[in-house]
Amino acid sequence: MLTENPPTCYEELTESIRSAASTATHATHQLSRISEATKKMMLSRFQMIHAGQTKNADLAKINNEVRRSLENDLDKWREVKSLEAATENP
Repeated sequence: MLTENPPTCYEELTESIRSAASTATHATHQLSRISEATKKMMLSRFQMIHAGQTKNADLAKINNEVRRSLENDLDKWREVKSLEAATENP
């Protein structure tokens, strides 16, 4: 026979799964926005270089900015994958 109130641990588990799914969804949206920002920055820098608007000394700075942005994207991607794995394998 079913009880009127399911056990609290079931409710807590359900809420935990919902919370993890929500976090993963939010992280995916954030990653998409970050990647778009990185793409725009890289295109802007490429256009500056191609148009000859930069000096050789600026190239190292541009390279570092793009590298840092790509590394941040990679960290966010790893975080999303970790959250996805956590929601798939509770």
